[in-house]
Amino acid sequence: GNPTVTTNDYSGALTVTLSCETIVYRDIDTTTPFDVTALTGTNVAADTFTPTGVTTVTDNAWAISVVQTSDDNALALLAGSEQGFTARISGANYDWTTGFDGAHGEADKAIASAGAVTFPTWDETAVGTDSWAFISDALRPAGAAAYTSPTTKALTGVGV
Repeated sequence: GNPTVTTNDYSGALTVTLSCETIVYRDIDTTTPFDVTALTGTNVAADTFTPTGVTTVTDNAWAISVVQTSDDNALALLAGSEQGFTARISGANYDWTTGFDGAHGEADKAIASAGAVTFPTWDETAVGTDSWAFISDALRPAGAAAYTSPTTKALTGVGV
């Protein structure tokens, strides 16, 4: 499962659970790593959700879709609505049930030519229907180099 850190507020009345996944993207511009201004938001409870897309300004950028739900939903890209994205973080391995339940999902797509990007539709494959939060972003490549596939690593045994 995911590493979690559970903390209480000063009154002890609220419990907050944090989870962390790491994805390493290579060949990203270190001076201006983001190709767009990130879009963030929430959505009402629904079995599926399509985050707002972005418009990249640089060829060979990586469009990034990050989602979270308020229950352990085993998130996945909805079959037939992937829009060319590849899920890097999805499924029950990225759910947690300590403290408040939750689930993470992350997918990306290499964008050869700058322009509008339609984001994928995500699906709650278990326990749905729950609310969503999202970040839609894009990473700028270093020069005109061809993009390389990212590496994912779930952190385990991390605590504060």
